[in-house]
Amino acid sequence: MYYERLKNIYKSRDLQKLFPDILISEFDMFIRKQLKDNNKYINPYKFSYQQNISINDTVKFFIYFTGNDGLFDLLYYFDCSNLACVDTRIYLNSDDPDEIISCEECGKRYAPKTIQKYIKVLFKIKNFIIIPEQRTIERKDPNSTFEAIGELPPNLKIESPSSLGESSQFIDEGDEASAAVDLSLVFSENDDYKGKPISTAIERFKRICLSMEEE
Repeated sequence: MYYERLKNIYKSRDLQKLFPDILISEFDMFIRKQLKDNNKYINPYKFSYQQNISINDTVKFFIYFTGNDGLFDLLYYFDCSNLACVDTRIYLNSDDPDEIISCEECGKRYAPKTIQKYIKVLFKIKNFIIIPEQRTIERKDPNSTFEAIGELPPNLKIESPSSLGESSQFIDEGDEASAAVDLSLVFSENDDYKGKPISTAIERFKRICLSMEEE
C-alpha cells in the first residue's frame, strides 16, 4: 500500500519531470531509513542535504505528498515562551484554530495573530500507513522508462547545474526540532508551476492566518 501510494503520487503529479534530480527509489529509501532510525518526523532538511537540492524545492516536493491521498500529515506547533515548562510544544488545530490558545502546562494564553511567526510545521507519516523494512521490486512494465529511472542506483544519478550550491546546511543532531520547517516557508512553497495551490489544506490555513492579521 505504501509504495503503491508513493508511486501513484509520482505519476499523477508528474513529479519526475518537475523534480528530475529526485529519484523515487531514493525518496523511498530515505523514508525507510528515517523510520528505521526511529525518527517520528520525516526531515526535509536532511533530505535536502543528502540530495544536494535547495530546501525550498524540498519543501515543495514534500507538500505534494500531503493531503488525504498522500503520505504525510502536517502538524503545526509553536513553543511556549515559559522556560519553566517541561514540554513547551503547543500543537494547533489548522482546521479550526482557537481564538485563544493556552499552554496546558503553565496556563499561559496566546492570541493566534501574536504567534504566527513562531509556528513550525512537521511532516509525519500518516498513522494508518505501514511501511515494511524492505521492498521487493516488481516491475510490471519492462519497457517503462519511469520505473527504470526510479530504480537506478544513486551513483548513476546525474546532477543538474541548477541544483549545485543550493542545498541547505544540515547538521543531524537527532532532535525532532531539526525536522521542523517555518510556516512561512510552507506557505511560500505551496504553489505549483501554474501558481495554483498544491495543498488546499495549507491554502485554507494560510487564509485563516491572513484573516487573523487583519483583525
